[in-house]
Amino acid sequence: MKHEITNQREDNMLGNNICAFCGHRVANKKNTHYLTDMIIRKCLNDEGCNTREKGSYYVISSHNNSVCYHYQREVSSKIIEEIIGRTTTDKENQQEGKIPFSVDDVFCSDCEKNIFTNIEKDFSNCILPKFRKSTPHQAKEVIISGTDISKLRLFFYIQLWRSCVCGKLSLPDSLQQKLHTFILNYKNPTDEIYDIPLSITYLETRKDEDYTGNIVTFGTTCNPYVIFMNDFVVQVYDSLENKHFCELYGINEESSFDQYINVGENEFRVKVVNDEKRKIIIENFMREQAEIFRYGLQDIFIRVSLYFFGHLPEPNQFDEFMIRINNKPIGIRYSKSEIVKELYNYFTGRVFVPSNFFVKF
Repeated sequence: MKHEITNQREDNMLGNNICAFCGHRVANKKNTHYLTDMIIRKCLNDEGCNTREKGSYYVISSHNNSVCYHYQREVSSKIIEEIIGRTTTDKENQQEGKIPFSVDDVFCSDCEKNIFTNIEKDFSNCILPKFRKSTPHQAKEVIISGTDISKLRLFFYIQLWRSCVCGKLSLPDSLQQKLHTFILNYKNPTDEIYDIPLSITYLETRKDEDYTGNIVTFGTTCNPYVIFMNDFVVQVYDSLENKHFCELYGINEESSFDQYINVGENEFRVKVVNDEKRKIIIENFMREQAEIFRYGLQDIFIRVSLYFFGHLPEPNQFDEFMIRINNKPIGIRYSKSEIVKELYNYFTGRVFVPSNFFVKF
């Protein structure tokens, strides 16, 4: 499978645009979500609404050690100005129209319409109502049975496979191939569809506005390979032999870990995390991300100090720098451009800094 996908990506780079799923039609579909929009939209949208083009969200980049704010066309200019501390430019408005967690020219319209959309409709009609708005408060689990099991599995299989193909999740070749085969034959699922160890957790979210506090991102572990999809968390293993306990910010508990890894099941057990614990899980995640971010920024600050002065900075110097950063509007304070600007301003007050010095950061 890896070889086939590599060839398809090479074709796309050459302008041939071969669909990554069917492998023979032209990849002509724009804005294909590799994470299904109906699940993640309320998390990304302003005030947790379910309206299209109302995205207002932050993207954390560990690669650039930065946090960028993004917005879509229907978010009010007043809200945007409050977040970034100024009016937006025409260039910014033009750049912000893209739908998040989507790709252009990777899949064809036929695969999108006749396979992905059908699988998503089955989930939306038969599975999603069992969770949102209808899950009993403080319920510990939801049991999925009968033909609904394959509908649930296939839905999360397309999230995993598309995310992998789009370079957001690194799955083993063997697992990619299995997922592709099951999705391709979704109309006639075989018993082998139950062979992939899969764990789904539902994060109870009681108020619409609370959805914006949830997470849409990908885990950094393997076995489980993880996708956070707003109020659903997907964990998959390439085999039971390779599973190991991962607390995952408090989502998993050692006492019940095994019972929510579904494989060869007659009933699929979805763990439900109540609203109060959901908030703790989000806090745990954000705390870890803040620590990682601060550590990365401090590392850059130390390296610059060593370069110019040949010694480590005093502890209070980094604290002074962070005060300058934190005094900026929340929507821009951790953006790469603002961090670079403040690094330049801080060090030019002490030593000559070439204007292009921070390009490397």
